[in-house]
Amino acid sequence: MNGVIIFADDDVLKSGRPENNLFNTFINSEDELTVIPISTLEHLSGVLRSVSTIRCLILDWTFEKEIEGISKKETPLAILRENNIYSLVYIYSRDALSDETKTELDKRLGNKIRYREKNNDLNPEKEFSSIMDEIKSLEDQNSHMQIPKLWSQTINQAVQELFVDFEQATNNWITDIRDSAKSDGSDGASEVISVFQNVLSENLIQHPILRAKIDALVASGESSANEKVAQLYRHIMYLKVLPETPLTTGDIFKFAEDYYGILISPECEIGNLSELAFLIISHTGYKEYINKTFSKGQESGWYSDIKLKDKPKYRGIFHNGVLSCHILPSFPFDENNNKAGYINFKTGFRLFNKDTIMPNRVHYRLMAPYIHQLRQRYLSFFGKYGVSEFPNSLKDHNLNW
Repeated sequence: MNGVIIFADDDVLKSGRPENNLFNTFINSEDELTVIPISTLEHLSGVLRSVSTIRCLILDWTFEKEIEGISKKETPLAILRENNIYSLVYIYSRDALSDETKTELDKRLGNKIRYREKNNDLNPEKEFSSIMDEIKSLEDQNSHMQIPKLWSQTINQAVQELFVDFEQATNNWITDIRDSAKSDGSDGASEVISVFQNVLSENLIQHPILRAKIDALVASGESSANEKVAQLYRHIMYLKVLPETPLTTGDIFKFAEDYYGILISPECEIGNLSELAFLIISHTGYKEYINKTFSKGQESGWYSDIKLKDKPKYRGIFHNGVLSCHILPSFPFDENNNKAGYINFKTGFRLFNKDTIMPNRVHYRLMAPYIHQLRQRYLSFFGKYGVSEFPNSLKDHNLNW
């Protein structure tokens, strides 16, 4: 598996030090490894933001920094809190880390963190072999990790290619897209990012190696538990947004208990509108819909009594085959991921004054393509054109060919 090894230690480049001996063992190995030496926490922070395919992070726990002639010790704890590291992490420390710190790191990094004692008797060849064996063992046991790393490399390459293509067209591609969007009343920065991401996505979809790896991946172990899949789709369908993020189509508001709204006003018009359009969604409405459709669903746990052969009938409601309503699974009413939401197109449309509803924003957004499907189904419901029933004689004649 490709990727770089980051060796962060304030003594990594000091000749004769055990840390430097271990570093040299890595760069002189037959494995032709790419190893980045880092001697300050500031540089480490910058590299972690820039490098997306890390195979292993070797990290000293204590860095000495001189401030106004006074030597002070720092740890990389803040950096580990700020960065999600998808690789093995080796922490070398002369003194044992506190139980509180280890608990925090274990929770954040899971089975990918290793603690090693740092001393002057370190055997570089033995340490190198131990680390490489663990890297290869982790990669063998977690073959699915190959795809995210390949994905990251593919994104990096595609992003650079797009920057070149766009800049060859015009140096002002960012301002051209931004100002065009702002003239429509849209958020300019959001439009620039959205346009770039759309083109990037289409490029990734065409990447043959990435596609082949995804097609060839075999699931590890048993099928994922229901709650795990629900948690996954909470991330896929609903994006957590920061309070300062501009309003956009799909943003979710809470107007009262079990009375939420999904913003459906077109993104390009939000900046110029005084009233915004919402579709109201509730969990109570979902339970009532289940009860009306199946005469079930009012009591908690009712579905566990349904026989396996009958479950496809109930699962079918999520196909949204009924024209007048829409169901969204694992809606963010709370953090449990098991409460679906129901929208009635006949009665669920509401307008709210933009200036008064901002405190009701819950910092979730229904993501594409789900917001596009919702808007399309709603508009199609009211855009349908009725025609008279065909005579039975006409139907019979066309059935008798």
